[in-house]
Amino acid sequence: MEGLSDLELVERPGFSLVYIEARGPFETECPRAWKEFWESAGSLDRSHIQAVLALSRMDESRDGDDRFHYQAGVQMQSFPDPLPEPLKQRQAAGGRFARFVLQGPYENLAGAYPRAFQLVAERGLEIRDEFCLEIYLNDPTETPVSDLLTEILIPVN
Repeated sequence: MEGLSDLELVERPGFSLVYIEARGPFETECPRAWKEFWESAGSLDRSHIQAVLALSRMDESRDGDDRFHYQAGVQMQSFPDPLPEPLKQRQAAGGRFARFVLQGPYENLAGAYPRAFQLVAERGLEIRDEFCLEIYLNDPTETPVSDLLTEILIPVN
């Protein structure tokens, strides 16, 4: 896929995540989750935000659209006190990941994931039962769409 880097194996530490959770089709629920997150995150100390990211996975214990599990949020130096409603917080898992970087519009993420999972399978890597990470490396309000960089991290053993 054009704009998708080669696979690189990386280790990433766990981190403090503040987020909004969504279940349902990614096409509709991701934008809704981000809108709700930013509407609720106004009181967060921006100087403590280390990354803007999303976590996603398929929950095989559920059926239909409810299998799609998405968390939109930020990595923080530490958890805020108090936590603004309706935001949630948790410690997100670190570990070994297959890392890709996508250059281009966020709309290309839907095509990047199948290719990334294909490359992971071709390398014979086993996927861990954990969330995938999507880290937005630059600001879409200041960056041309063609230059947006998104890190895709797939948890592997």
